[in-house]
Amino acid sequence: MNNEESLDCHENLIASYAAIAGRDYEMMLNRTWGFRFDPAVPGTPQLVGPRFNAERNPDYEQLLHYHGLKLEIDDTLTSGQIYRHVQEELLHHRPVAVGMDAYWCPWYKAPYQKMHFLHYTFVTRTDPETGDLYGLNIIEGTEPVRLPYANFEQGCRELTLFRTVPATKQSFDAELLLRDAAHRLLDNGRPLGAFGEMRQFGAALTTADMKAEVQGYTALPLIAPLIYQMRETFRGRKQFAMALQWMNRNRSIHSAVLDDTAASLLELYSRWRIVFDLLTKAYFSSSPTEIMAHISAVVNGLADDEEKLAESIIQV
Repeated sequence: MNNEESLDCHENLIASYAAIAGRDYEMMLNRTWGFRFDPAVPGTPQLVGPRFNAERNPDYEQLLHYHGLKLEIDDTLTSGQIYRHVQEELLHHRPVAVGMDAYWCPWYKAPYQKMHFLHYTFVTRTDPETGDLYGLNIIEGTEPVRLPYANFEQGCRELTLFRTVPATKQSFDAELLLRDAAHRLLDNGRPLGAFGEMRQFGAALTTADMKAEVQGYTALPLIAPLIYQMRETFRGRKQFAMALQWMNRNRSIHSAVLDDTAASLLELYSRWRIVFDLLTKAYFSSSPTEIMAHISAVVNGLADDEEKLAESIIQV
């Protein structure tokens, strides 16, 4: 079972399937460098987290076209229909995953019976007598965990089927993809652009109340919007670097530009990762004001450096 920190639980299932199938998956990650911070809405609680979006968008079409990995994702089925699909896939020895409301996952101790969000697991077998399911997920690592059928019935929300097909695209314009990524940030169709919004986000953090930001998520603060989207932000920088590195490995002429940009993104990943750690520290601190001011300054520095990187890319 793949457990890469820069991938979420669903993406780790995809990476695990790719390894089993002898395929890559990195072109799925070429639209993951993003950032959005919306203006405050008058008359609503002035929380920072709900206005923040990392705009990390995994691209399943690229996964299909370049790697020949096809996902069939369905969130419209009943639990009974999903169960029958699971049994059919297992009968044919094909990997199958279910998306569960974590509230109903007894192995996921923090949110169990406390919080609602989607969590994914591979199903490895079902019990013919009880109907219970057994599966692998990144919370428990390599050991299968039991999901009682009653819990499955209450919490099952989504089915993912995995198929291997011929890849339809063999070539790509890496420099064009790189410039497109930079343009999406510099000119995102909003007045400030992503980097102006990043600076506004930094300013908003100086007055953010971390206890209020995490209210309702105290059982698992990592799921609070502000902290969760910060994790998505650092993940996105590393993921885009992974896509660039894959493209460089799979082209006839090695590109120093791709190497340099990937290295810059990995440095940004490390710095955003520190911001994530500092936000968590601020939540648990009895006097977080100084920490939040430091985070704000770090974010402003990141905005400057990301903007410079994007501007240099569009000259490629």
